Amino acid sequence: MDDVTNIDNIVSISDLEIEFRLIFIYSTIIALFSLVYSLLTKKGDWGNELHAPEGAEIDDISISEGSNELYPNGELMLIYGTQTGSAEVFCRQIEMEAQDHGYKPIIMDLGDCAGEDFREYVLAQIDRDTGFDLDKPVKCAFLVSTYGEGEPPDTALPFCELITAKADDSGDRDPNYLAGFEFCVFALGSTEYEHFAACGKLVDQKLGMIGAHRIVPLTLGDDNQDIEGDFEEWKEKKLWPALDRDSDALKQGDSTEPSVAKVPFVVDFVDSSVPNVDRRRGFPAETVVNSARPYFESYDCPIKKSKELRKGISNGSTLHIDIDISHHLDLSYETADNLAVLPINDIEKVQVVANKLGLSLEDRFVVEPVPGKEAGFKHMFPTPCTVEEYLSRYCDITSAPRRSELKTLAAFAADEGEKQQLMQIASSVDFYHEAIVESKVGL
Repeated sequence: MDDVTNIDNIVSISDLEIEFRLIFIYSTIIALFSLVYSLLTKKGDWGNELHAPEGAEIDDISISEGSNELYPNGELMLIYGTQTGSAEVFCRQIEMEAQDHGYKPIIMDLGDCAGEDFREYVLAQIDRDTGFDLDKPVKCAFLVSTYGEGEPPDTALPFCELITAKADDSGDRDPNYLAGFEFCVFALGSTEYEHFAACGKLVDQKLGMIGAHRIVPLTLGDDNQDIEGDFEEWKEKKLWPALDRDSDALKQGDSTEPSVAKVPFVVDFVDSSVPNVDRRRGFPAETVVNSARPYFESYDCPIKKSKELRKGISNGSTLHIDIDISHHLDLSYETADNLAVLPINDIEKVQVVANKLGLSLEDRFVVEPVPGKEAGFKHMFPTPCTVEEYLSRYCDITSAPRRSELKTLAAFAADEGEKQQLMQIASSVDFYHEAIVESKVGL
């Protein structure tokens, strides 16, 4: 989506006089429902109120995982470019359904191949992850956000420069660069901005000029209207029908039913003998999820002064805020740098969530890859950390959950009536806005 920090959000943080973390890169908070899912699926470990859905499991590594029998249609590259994580969330939803359509999903952040040849990088992922015949068409679904005034997300910039050079009349022009690739693009944006979904439009145009075959017309998702609805329509009426068209595999299951994905990591609780890791120095950049980098690069800074500059705030608010960075001598900035704010959740709300999960705020845990998945594992936030730190800093427990997240939560509902109610809310835009958004319902 078009990602621009809203000054009103910054104002609400400072008015509440809560501590915040200061960073000088473009980002906001990413929802980490996957960890909560992992905690919930450990049925019986933390109280009797938890309910694990049928089929909930930690990702199993077996000899047949990459076999043609399990994935008769081969691999499906789910490639995203995102500033705040929205495109990645949608990729994860496709991942959950891919096996039902006979595909082995491989998720890839465009930032992962920065500095490398995109084509060779993709082929290497396929060969490493599945071992399928590389002579088969490489199917790719691109989900790309637009940042600011039409710019690509930071992590997608090198890729956009590459495909532009390959498509335009320059010394690097190669009209067959992606011959053998099949693609479709879902472009995230907002009509509030002049250059609506500009990055996704560019990606769709340039890919078609360098040998890749378009299997679905460009689809735009408008965050100013109903981007989740746009995505669901694209996925159900365009993406899967196009991918299934030449397939012998029949779709398994029903996308209207709540489902959960396999979890490629495990949560292990540890004691004080496991040392903490310096979050700014102990995690190499290549081992961190790109959209979660603010968690590893931010600074805790107190607000020393906040002053309203407008006489009336009926049409908005403008604050002069003094931030104390004197304790961080390695923090540098330039005039007009971008400032992102990572709020810390209210401790009372954090306690409520922890109680529901049967956890103590002092419990410490680490997140690690399942055996066999070490190569592709990336940290979503620094660990070891306490439950309090996770729920306070790294989990959005107050914003309205997405409709897709309600479907995931429905899979954990022990009561059939509650499950159906969650699914009903998730399936209706109007009902969702009335029951969740307007009622200010969070996690």
